[in-house]
Amino acid sequence: MSCAILSGKHQIYCGVCIDTACSLGMCAERNAIANLITQGESEILKMVVIMPDLSLGMPCGACRELMMQLGENALTNAA
Repeated sequence: MSCAILSGKHQIYCGVCIDTACSLGMCAERNAIANLITQGESEILKMVVIMPDLSLGMPCGACRELMMQLGENALTNAA
């Protein structure tokens, strides 16, 4: 799975899913959010999640919670 975020400063941040045999992996969405935050941003204008079969996906509950905590506009613009 992969994810791309369009930030408030109109930059694109990407992330990929890191699967592990235990719970230490990271969702593509949180990976992209971590890239966004590392670059000093927190506003998410749009998010696209691509599944392994190239269909569109939805952020998981943990990722939605993180987006809500970053700002009210982040949740309403997830795709």
